[in-house]
Amino acid sequence: MKSIFVVCLFVCGLLHALELPPGAALEPNGVLKIGNASLGFSAATASWGFRDNAKWQKIKTESAQDSQTFTGEFDFAGVQGRAVETIRKIGPNKYRVENKFNFPSPVFANAVFASVTIPLPAGKLLLDGKPVVIPEAAGGAELLSSRPVRSLQVETPGGMSFTLSGDLRLMIQDNRKWWKNELSIRIAHTPGSGQLSEAATGFDLEIQSHDALPVEFGKAGKGGELKLAGFPFRVREAVMIGGASPGRSVTIELPTGSEARAVNLLHAADWKLAAGW
Repeated sequence: MKSIFVVCLFVCGLLHALELPPGAALEPNGVLKIGNASLGFSAATASWGFRDNAKWQKIKTESAQDSQTFTGEFDFAGVQGRAVETIRKIGPNKYRVENKFNFPSPVFANAVFASVTIPLPAGKLLLDGKPVVIPEAAGGAELLSSRPVRSLQVETPGGMSFTLSGDLRLMIQDNRKWWKNELSIRIAHTPGSGQLSEAATGFDLEIQSHDALPVEFGKAGKGGELKLAGFPFRVREAVMIGGASPGRSVTIELPTGSEARAVNLLHAADWKLAAGW
């Protein structure tokens, strides 16, 4: 009887687990992966020691109806800190994300923020609908100083896109200055720095999983290079689909009643593969 009860609890937990769209997943420490981007939370000590999700210990996870809560502990310059993160579904592919850091006594924090990390090439970024220019080569560390915005839209190279909305104060940092090939978008908590005993943030998140990613095969012609999701594909002779060279677009017919989530473009596909491939 006891084993049946345990199994029931496990199954009930699965039924109440937070549902995320394809391409998005929660890691055990609370980091949310959306395509190749990641969303987490961090507090920086006076010496710029970051206490992000990866540094949290004794992490506890609680699942409720359409929500997931992560609670963790961490050392913050000798003071035991506590982090609580909650992601709650509020509509189709829409979520409310909240985080709070608590300290039993006041501490000094250089920064407390939510962090969206995106590997380069980063795709497209829009702040309040206006595009952000991302330099091809590393330059200054700060691409955008701290400023208030209402929405941040990210279109990843892999075809996923997501939008954060609310009263956001954010900065965009180019981490190539520190030999990391990525962008860091920091959304400040309230308070975002200084002497504090708690800091919190909350915003809405909408995730869009694209049905297709356009690829202009015609640009490659009978030899050349095309880029897909930022990755170069070198075409040595010709691109052929179904035995014919495509034009600028291709429509692939699927059998009636069939389902497909993706069309895979094979890198290094050929009739005669060179030895060692």
